[in-house]
Amino acid sequence: MNSSWSYEPLKVRFFDVGYGDAILLQLPGGINAMIDTGGPETAEKVVEVLKKLDVSRLDFVVITHSHLDHFGGLEKIRQHFEIRHVYVNGETGEGHKEYSALLSELQKNRIPVTVLWRGGEIPLKSHDTSLLVLHPRVLSRSANEDSLSFLLTHGKMQFWLTGDIQPKGQDEIILTFPEVLGADCVQIPHHGGLLSETFISRVRDKIFVLSTGSNEYGKPLTEGLNALSGRIFRTDRSGDIVIFSDGLSVKAGYE
Repeated sequence: MNSSWSYEPLKVRFFDVGYGDAILLQLPGGINAMIDTGGPETAEKVVEVLKKLDVSRLDFVVITHSHLDHFGGLEKIRQHFEIRHVYVNGETGEGHKEYSALLSELQKNRIPVTVLWRGGEIPLKSHDTSLLVLHPRVLSRSANEDSLSFLLTHGKMQFWLTGDIQPKGQDEIILTFPEVLGADCVQIPHHGGLLSETFISRVRDKIFVLSTGSNEYGKPLTEGLNALSGRIFRTDRSGDIVIFSDGLSVKAGYE
């Protein structure tokens, strides 16, 4: 077991992509990965930032579900960076032409695609870092409710990356994986959408990150946001948000 000063640093960057999600994981072992890519309208910005960060490839990309504000930037990113693996939640793209086209394009370019389910893990190079799949167990035919959700553990620190899970999924995860309550940093689900009473009452005193922007849905929902206990960082107000961890603590800042 590593001594307390030997954890490699880790960064989690939440891009400001408006109403959408794009998260860059810079993990021990030199792994660069993304969870979601934002929509097509912000893809060029994401590409520019990745280049400024000297990212030469993406070891893997996760698409949490079949909504354009989560996968729409992938095609542009793929044109600039080698993508070694893509992980998805098992949706076929039925009813979502753009998502179906994306899956076909990945197959055409022989990029490996793997379906993730609850309890699985994405293999990483560091024994001190893990990425556990919390959701979904089965598909419900609701894209948001079927969103992939993860617990990222780095040393003694943990991040709950929620995707667009709805109140039912929030409660299911807390019941099945109570360790998420100990997470140090938590992504507010669905760009500030509905939060369950259990989420509000039990996920407390955290660094919360909200990835959101102008939208027609009235999000973030003020009532849920005001009920949270912790410090909230918002991409719509502060731009890109970067969480740094040395395995013993987490710090949030802007870049």
